[in-house]
Amino acid sequence: MTTNVSEFDFSLADLRMRGFGDHSFTNLGETSISLPRVTDNSVDRSNTNNTDNAWGLNHRQVPLALQQTKDNYGLTFITRPQLNLSDANIRGVRKFSRLLTDNTKSVQRMVRCLLDPRLQYNSGQDIEGGGGGDDYITQKTITCPLVDHRQAFIPFFTNNIVSLSGFPDLRAPTYSAKEGPYKEAYGFVDGPTDDYSEYDVTFTLRNIEGDPISAMAYFWIHYQSKVHEGIDMRAYGDFIVNREIDYNTRIYRFVLDPTKRFIQRMCMTGASFPYALNNGAFYDFDNSKPYNEASQSIQIPFKCYGAVYEDDVIIRAFNDVVSYFHQEMGEGNSIINPPNSRTMIKVPVDHLFIFNHRGYPWINPNTYEIEWYVSREYYESKMRAYQGFAGSLMSGAGISI
Repeated sequence: MTTNVSEFDFSLADLRMRGFGDHSFTNLGETSISLPRVTDNSVDRSNTNNTDNAWGLNHRQVPLALQQTKDNYGLTFITRPQLNLSDANIRGVRKFSRLLTDNTKSVQRMVRCLLDPRLQYNSGQDIEGGGGGDDYITQKTITCPLVDHRQAFIPFFTNNIVSLSGFPDLRAPTYSAKEGPYKEAYGFVDGPTDDYSEYDVTFTLRNIEGDPISAMAYFWIHYQSKVHEGIDMRAYGDFIVNREIDYNTRIYRFVLDPTKRFIQRMCMTGASFPYALNNGAFYDFDNSKPYNEASQSIQIPFKCYGAVYEDDVIIRAFNDVVSYFHQEMGEGNSIINPPNSRTMIKVPVDHLFIFNHRGYPWINPNTYEIEWYVSREYYESKMRAYQGFAGSLMSGAGISI
């Protein structure tokens, strides 16, 4: 190896001799660092470029081969409100009369059970009547085979979302002093960064056959106005006593890694509710088009108050609402403890596709993994059926097991 080398005449050995590449993640020493990652299935970031980029300044302005982040858009969850859609409360309001249908598989029954979770738990208890009277009726249990009464979230919003926008940026309030005679000025941060402001988050959703999404928004929005009037409809008694708003929801957003398992970013809104629906265009007419393209997507803006970003309280709130609807998802009613292992089982990663559209989410506070759980009974039954089906396919193909 020569000692007098030109500026562009370095060999790989020369570079290593001069210390390049010593900051390896695989040979950790005092001059090397490791990027934080809590998962055992994360993308490998252990290369010299990443280490050098974090360790020191690129004063030679050499282009670095750094891999850009490849976050998945992730999942959006909206909690179910607790509207009072009991028979007595909706019987006197003409707009809501179609919700009284006895067809358990209708869109109206599905919307009613999604927006009023209490209906599926009623077992003949007295429910205060609507219409502002003092009458009481015995509310029968209202069920729908299309609604999982132990699911805390509205699947339509998670499954059919096209776009979502409107979350506010992080911003620190500042103060700047009045300029002096030489235009000199100074300033500082003079307020909290916690965001309790009002803002709009707009959902664009893919419309589907039967139009259940706009039907749900229609009744949700009208209900809010009616309970505000307090004439024809009112909330359940405990909401009135506690002075709580029953039509509020909360929006959770989780940006996931490429495996769609681990949370990279997270946020949640404070109290939120829908206040508009773009249904006017549904009634437009254009003879030159065979279908009304305006009805192919639905836009629903939500009025939101407060935003929380990258705070572990989001995990606690999320697991809390999951266990509120499904008590077995929080053993001992604890938010930190995992679901009850005697009755619930975590779906293995290799089997997640088998249980798609089934299961209940739980965020592991140690690994930030969104884990999915089903009952042990259902898991064993599903796996037996799957293995039997797979065995039949292999036998039909002449493959011995």
